[in-house]
Amino acid sequence: SAASDVYKRQGHVPILLMDGELESEESKQFLRKTFKNMTEPKRYITINDTGHYCNTTSIGNFMVYNDKVITETVNAIDDWFSD
Repeated sequence: SAASDVYKRQGHVPILLMDGELESEESKQFLRKTFKNMTEPKRYITINDTGHYCNTTSIGNFMVYNDKVITETVNAIDDWFSD
């Protein structure tokens, strides 16, 4: 698509791609192929022990999450912005 073609050109904004270790193999392969076809600056991170939504769900008005997974995700994003 035209949007993904932007990331094949030199000088694009930095991009961070993330997936979860427990996502489908098809989803992970798609993201890895997309990442491979991009030029720098780029980073690809897989978050351990999670699927697509970082082990979050809502029950009524309450958000339920896994502290370890959310911490790993936030730290990965923070590291990306810190570099």
